[in-house]
Amino acid sequence: MTTRELWRADLAQVEKVYRNIVGRQPPLHPALPSTEWTQNALDACFWASLRVDEGRSTRGSLVFAQPSDCVQRIVFRESVALTSEHIRELTPAVRMDGPALAATESGIWGIALQLPHDSFFLSIVGPGQLLLRCGSRVLAGVIGNELFEYPELKSEVLVRFPQLGGQPKLIDALVAASVMVRQIGHGGTVIVVDGLGEGLSPNRCVAADSRYRTWADETAAEAELKQAPDNEGLQARSTLEGEHRKVAESALFRDLMQLTATDGALVLDKELNVVCFGAKIECSDSPPEVEVFTFGITAPHLEPVEAQGGTRHQSAARLVWNRADAVVLIVSQDGRCSLWARVDRPEGPIVRVLRGFERAVPLDAVRFGSFGSLSA
Repeated sequence: MTTRELWRADLAQVEKVYRNIVGRQPPLHPALPSTEWTQNALDACFWASLRVDEGRSTRGSLVFAQPSDCVQRIVFRESVALTSEHIRELTPAVRMDGPALAATESGIWGIALQLPHDSFFLSIVGPGQLLLRCGSRVLAGVIGNELFEYPELKSEVLVRFPQLGGQPKLIDALVAASVMVRQIGHGGTVIVVDGLGEGLSPNRCVAADSRYRTWADETAAEAELKQAPDNEGLQARSTLEGEHRKVAESALFRDLMQLTATDGALVLDKELNVVCFGAKIECSDSPPEVEVFTFGITAPHLEPVEAQGGTRHQSAARLVWNRADAVVLIVSQDGRCSLWARVDRPEGPIVRVLRGFERAVPLDAVRFGSFGSLSA
């Protein structure tokens, strides 16, 4: 058996993913490539990901887009075939969090310096690891020799923690925090509560008017573009202004998440005001069990508090058990994320944790917008 026979993207699997993509809400904006193109792209990127040149493994992105879809672009004089060799050769020219190789059904035509919003593309995140994406939304992934679909993260969070249903801004902020803390490169804890109160020992409290401030929902050029949608110059200016705003918002939110590097937890209120950082969780009462969900797996299982890992995880379980208003995000040193809250059921309250959702929110997700649109 040759290595080529160890894995090949299965057309039936791709078609199944497409059927589910078409039925998603909200629907995807761009036209999808053919299933045959996606099968070939998955195959080429997978085998390119296994190659190592001068100690560097293949990483990068391949976007499906027309040159006219990209405001900033580099166009080759001649397109090249979409093969693993060309992917391996060209990916050093792009980054995971920036430009991407750009292709159409006829081949790779160049480099998209700015990706169209909600563009359909593949990310090579490691050897044998791919993500099939639309903007920041992960649709499916390849790990090893298996192609599998991901549920939409925001929907999954709402199913597991129904009390967050009226707080979409909070869910988006927690998703973004999971990205930022991982980007910073250390573990951290973010606690969202109505106020300090029971179970939290403050360290560095801050003034009441401290908060994370967002920019306006649209720039001046974006507002003008509504009145003249066919103005190409205004379209380019609007795109650039929007990109600059995203970068500024992401940088500010990242600075806020840097507070998690201190010993203890960063505490926010429901409006994202910073209450304090370096806080200690001090709760003695423990839940009888913890209901554990793993992202993408429907069936939960029960575990004792003592099986929740280190002190941070056990303390999170105790805090949410004692405080129904608390939501806790923990990012481990190895990048794994878990979300904790108490869920009140007819049969009685229980502590619930959702693990493994970091797979659905890649480290470059912030390039697609502020935290308000990461999981949209």
